[in-house]
Amino acid sequence: MESFISRINGLKDYQKNLFAGIISFLIVFLFLAINNITIYWYDSDHYFMLSNLFIGGDYSDSFSILNYPLTLRGIIYPLLLFPFNLLSTFIYDDSLRGNWFLISLLSGLFSISFNRIFKSTGKIVLLPVPLLLLLFVFYGLFLYPLSDLGAVFFLSYALALIAIAYDTGNSGCLKPQKLGIKQIVLFIIAGVMLYASYNIRSVYLFAIPCIIFILFSNRKVFRKSFFIPIAILTGVFILGGIQGISNLHTMGTFSIVVPSMPYGYQESLFLSGLYQGVKYHYGELFLYPMPTGVNHLNSSGMLMLQAEGIEVLTYREYIKLLIKYPIEMLGIYTRHLITLLNPIQGSPYRVAASTNMRFVYTLFNYSALFIVTSFTYRNYLWVSFKELRSRFNSSSLQKKICFYSLFAFLLPSLSSVLMHGEARYAVSLWIMVYGLLCYVISMKTEFKVYKQRPLSYAIVYVIGFAVFTAILTEMYANNDLGLLMPILRLR
Repeated sequence: MESFISRINGLKDYQKNLFAGIISFLIVFLFLAINNITIYWYDSDHYFMLSNLFIGGDYSDSFSILNYPLTLRGIIYPLLLFPFNLLSTFIYDDSLRGNWFLISLLSGLFSISFNRIFKSTGKIVLLPVPLLLLLFVFYGLFLYPLSDLGAVFFLSYALALIAIAYDTGNSGCLKPQKLGIKQIVLFIIAGVMLYASYNIRSVYLFAIPCIIFILFSNRKVFRKSFFIPIAILTGVFILGGIQGISNLHTMGTFSIVVPSMPYGYQESLFLSGLYQGVKYHYGELFLYPMPTGVNHLNSSGMLMLQAEGIEVLTYREYIKLLIKYPIEMLGIYTRHLITLLNPIQGSPYRVAASTNMRFVYTLFNYSALFIVTSFTYRNYLWVSFKELRSRFNSSSLQKKICFYSLFAFLLPSLSSVLMHGEARYAVSLWIMVYGLLCYVISMKTEFKVYKQRPLSYAIVYVIGFAVFTAILTEMYANNDLGLLMPILRLR
């Protein structure tokens, strides 16, 4: 047994990543098979229904992307789910388990790509840890066909492909000193993955600035070739063409942009989200005793909207609210941020109003944030800007790619602070946290630091936890319920 483990740990890095990907696939598939969820609700049921429309919903028609209707949801994720539904039909005589195969495959690829971004060289048993942490906290996102995991997984694939294309030498990977055909192909595929991430959840458009910084990280290569942005855009338009054809059929206009104003909305989806972010604290979906969606009202936000007579928010009115009510708006968004920083539900569809795991999740989430915050404060915030700049400029290309990749995961979740939140919107933020914990922060070094000043760190930990839970308790104690909507299965 020991010789087997030593042989596994002696594999090359890319072989370790591949092995970790296979293990991740098997763990997720086993988890889904044990839970055996075959009833989907609301968003997940809508995705499932859309994935079957490519052949008429009842498998009566031939395959065509023109069967896809005008909807807020991009075409890519339902299109990905479709062949796995067929596979499920072949194996289980129904298409309800297609999500098992798709999310397991995406999870395995995520472990490979996430480890590749950070060039993890640790023991092989530790390589699937980020995915296992994600499975522990957000297990419901694996059980149901929802867009959150798909979007962040495709973002990780894009970042990994760019990292490989810019690699300066690592066993099993490309060793480019100048731009070649292989790298051009990698950049094209990265563009495909980037568009898939945006199409599945449009909020991942906020990761684009970080991608641009990554591209400029290797200036020697980037300056020599204008093919890099062209290659990435080529990939974007290759996959975007599918959405464009669908839009041409449903709206009469060829555009790779996901529709944001179907159903006759008076405002864009983003503005609608801003309005709900002011009006509501957060939303929950309960399955029992009756399937119901609940939006918890924000009393201060409601008073502001009523005082200004706002029923349909515009950008001008939103800026006016920020200027006229800065303290109230800051309080609203602080509560939203705390909601994102403490995913305690596990599943987007809750069985009851309370759970015994709530304290366990809160303690786990806060402890992870405490470690990351204390590490960041000591190493980056408690130093001069000049030293930070010097340290960054002297960093290797790999470290720069890791740095920008972390922000690429962070920004989509931070943009969700402006909306009325569900904890699942923070999945990319928590992937960033898990990346820091597993690849950047040395836990042995951290605990040595804590032992040097145990009382100081203990006081800060306890006070921070008290404030953290106080804000959460105030929100959960607010029983002002806004929109109560039955969760109907669409099939």
